Amino acid sequence: MKNQRLCIKLPSQGMLLLFLNFLLVKISFCRRSRIRNSSQYQ
Repeated sequence: MKNQRLCIKLPSQGMLLLFLNFLLVKISFCRRSRIRNSSQYQ
């Protein structure tokens, strides 16, 4: 039973890390696009 629980926890942690990385990339991409837009307006 303990081994099964560990196997379930490990993938969930990996999914969380992937999700966090995806959010960071999305946020950085949005910031880059905003900076480009602001520079264009100026």
